[in-house]
Amino acid sequence: MSLCDCSSLFLGWVPSTEIGAGINDWMAKYAPNAPSTTVEESAAGVVAVIKGLKFEDTNSFYDYDGTKLPW
Repeated sequence: MSLCDCSSLFLGWVPSTEIGAGINDWMAKYAPNAPSTTVEESAAGVVAVIKGLKFEDTNSFYDYDGTKLPW
């Protein structure tokens, strides 16, 4: 089992993807100030977070930028 099997990651809102574009109207209405990101930024962030995980980070929830989020 890898360390990332015990942690969760939020990839961010990526409006250029099919899923991200599918919620554009919802985001505009309910979360107009929510930041968006690009596929490249999200992917690079996720890889960096995974590479930096330690055992004590298990059971944690992280944003793609490395911010620890409430669980």
